Amino acid sequence: MDRARKVSIGSILMVMVAIGSNVSMSVYLLPVCRLYDISITQGSLIFTIAAVGALVSSLAIGKILDAFGIRKVVVASGVMMFLFFASIAFMGLPFVYAASFLLGSASVLAGFASAQVVITWWYAKGSAKVMGFLGVGTGFGGIFIVPAAAWLIENIGVRKAALVHGSFAGIWIILTGLFFLSEHPSHYGLKANGSDEMSQSEDKPVTGLAMRDIKVTLPFWLIFAACFLIALAFMGYFNNASAIYQGMGITAIQASLCISIYSIAKMAWGPIYGFLTDKKGVGLATLICMMPSAIILVLTPFLKGFAGAAVLAVLIAPATVVGMLGTLAFISVFGTRESGTLVGLSHAATSIGGIIGPPMAGFSYDSTGSYVTFLVIAGLLMMAGTLLTYISTGKRAMHSIREKEGSLVIPK
Repeated sequence: MDRARKVSIGSILMVMVAIGSNVSMSVYLLPVCRLYDISITQGSLIFTIAAVGALVSSLAIGKILDAFGIRKVVVASGVMMFLFFASIAFMGLPFVYAASFLLGSASVLAGFASAQVVITWWYAKGSAKVMGFLGVGTGFGGIFIVPAAAWLIENIGVRKAALVHGSFAGIWIILTGLFFLSEHPSHYGLKANGSDEMSQSEDKPVTGLAMRDIKVTLPFWLIFAACFLIALAFMGYFNNASAIYQGMGITAIQASLCISIYSIAKMAWGPIYGFLTDKKGVGLATLICMMPSAIILVLTPFLKGFAGAAVLAVLIAPATVVGMLGTLAFISVFGTRESGTLVGLSHAATSIGGIIGPPMAGFSYDSTGSYVTFLVIAGLLMMAGTLLTYISTGKRAMHSIREKEGSLVIPK
């Protein structure tokens, strides 16, 4: 289907710039602090407020997409992205703080959440594989947008750099929404790609339960908890990665090289996870991809030097699939009827974990002088989240949901 392929390409392009711009904020932190003469702690409030914006948008994304449609939402997200960077270019600190909420919202509404929803609309079969390539897009975004932002800041100053960056990101996202993305297939009288194959291979096609029925089931809460636990563990590591690597006895330059190794490795794991999910199911795919990351975190007390840091960088990379884990788990168990709300809730769970994990890692370091205690605990939490995913998407859980759905179907 030409429209489905166009949607998949547009989703990758949109996420590449939206998430790449969000990630690039680490480059803006010090220049912004110098610009407004504030401390790093005060500057970090930008990230906190953005995280709140992301959480609110994640919780509301289902209703937002139902009310306005994907194209209008993405266009509005492009405007919000521009307004945030424009606040740095032209406004005072209070306006930058306020606009940080828009940055977080745009990172969700033009990021993974919206992209995953629209992919589930257009791909009845093979959606996991398509979602996997979103990670490749974010990888390229990090490779190109972050150094470009750093170069602009160094050469033309932070205010002008923010204006150029915001204009580029805003226009890119708006054009992607207008010319690549499409509403639900039913809006055009079409079917999702692969829907005919699905209907032929299944005796009873499943559309999914309503949200009021989903939220009272055990698998729903197990998947939500799994997303939270894995995100807490991973984001606690990710936001402190450079310090963690240096704690293994290497220099800051070597630590940055390890981060580059991680960035390259993570680009491969999205497609691998998507392929395994389509072939083996979400539970087994998560077990295969996530357990190596969990185990290496538990073993961090034994990792030393550059070799140990590089091993950690490579084996922690599979955990980046937490961004798509919840979506795929929810859709595989509950179907696509409430896909927008379910995708939003999965991202809400990971956002909450992402808010708690980094300060938890910092507290562990302040208390013990090392990140080792947190990393071991994080590994155990990641194992627990992985097992919860495996259980909640297993045959017994799926059977109970199908029975519940069957009991609610009204015969024609």
